[in-house]
Amino acid sequence: MKAMIYLGIALGLATFASAQNTVTLKHIEFRQGYSRLARLAQLQGKLVVHLKISSSGTVSTAESETSEQTLIEHPLLQEEASNIARKCTFQCLDCTRDGDYSYTLIFVYRLEGQKSNFDESKISFDFPNTITITAHPTVAIKDSVTLGRP
Repeated sequence: MKAMIYLGIALGLATFASAQNTVTLKHIEFRQGYSRLARLAQLQGKLVVHLKISSSGTVSTAESETSEQTLIEHPLLQEEASNIARKCTFQCLDCTRDGDYSYTLIFVYRLEGQKSNFDESKISFDFPNTITITAHPTVAIKDSVTLGRP
């Protein structure tokens, strides 16, 4: 009987702890889809952006990380994901008014289909925290020397 009471208390505390810090994304803004330069360089993969959010809901810090070697060597998409995350606003339903809180956004950049000169990026959200940005790879533009023009 005691074990069941302790288990019930432990489960109750876990539920209460998970109910704390209910963070929701209020606003996200994209000025562009998939970066043309990143498409040209064929950069794609998964990025995790760790956020520190102020009590007002604005992002105070955004640090991205990835385990994908190409994205580590060429941090263009890391910078892009961090910049998008910094412009987000959040709401924390059960947070204290004076404290900061943490949140993680996951960005998945994916190139698929035939090469195209047009930015036909598609952005999808898998709530609560995954953003997938999909586009066609871009066609490299030949310079004037290759085209035989001065």
